[in-house]
This record gives sequence, structure tokens and C-alpha cells, in this order.
Amino acid sequence: ARGEYTVRVGSEVEGYRLHVSGYTGDAGDALIMPNSDMASYLSHSGMKFSTFDKDNDKWEESCAEMYGGGWWYNNCQAANLNGIYYKGTYDPEKNTPYEIENGVVWATYKPANYSLKTVRMFIRSAAF
Repeated sequence: ARGEYTVRVGSEVEGYRLHVSGYTGDAGDALIMPNSDMASYLSHSGMKFSTFDKDNDKWEESCAEMYGGGWWYNNCQAANLNGIYYKGTYDPEKNTPYEIENGVVWATYKPANYSLKTVRMFIRSAAF
């Protein structure tokens, strides 16, 4: 499966804000979630990059700390390529201390409790 976007990442001053548009592919649009009533909570477009020591997400706690890595979290995710790898599906209730879906997630392709084994992100200049 694949997903392709037009992406722009803002400067350090902008908090490396993610701007995403133009989805094509067959993995489903997990970065924008246009067909979801939860898009305002799950869309990654427009979000600043969050890390465990720089919490820029909309959740009252730190998504980066909870989900195991830096990402453009909203409240918190529909996609996370920096999550923890589990072998296939897993029971989030056994993920102490948070009991959450903290795997490698692309929720429009596989359920949020399915951790993808391999993901690749290719980036090229718009001038390419």
C-alpha cells in the first residue's frame, strides 16, 4: 500500500509545522482524515512537530511521550511512523502504563491496534 502527498515542513521558527495536501494512493489518507468526523482531532496537517521535550500537540498530555517518538501529533494520531513495532496486532490494554495504540500506525490502512512492520517515507524537493 502507498500514500503520496504534497508536503511542506515549516521552519524551526514555525515549529516545523506540517502542511499536507493532494493525497493519492491506496493506503487511505491518514494524515488529513478528510472523511472522518474526528478529523479535527486526528488530522496531522497544520500541526507542529512534537517531541518528548517539546510538546506541541493539542492533547493535555504529551502525545510524543505517550506514543514513543516525535511526530506531527494532533490529539494524538491517525498515523505514526515513529511508533513502537509490535508483531502485527496487539492488545493496547497490555501496553503499560498508558494502555494505548502506540505501534507503527496508519489507521486508514490497518486498525490502530495493528503495528506495521515496515514503512518508508520518501521526500524529494518540489523542484525535482
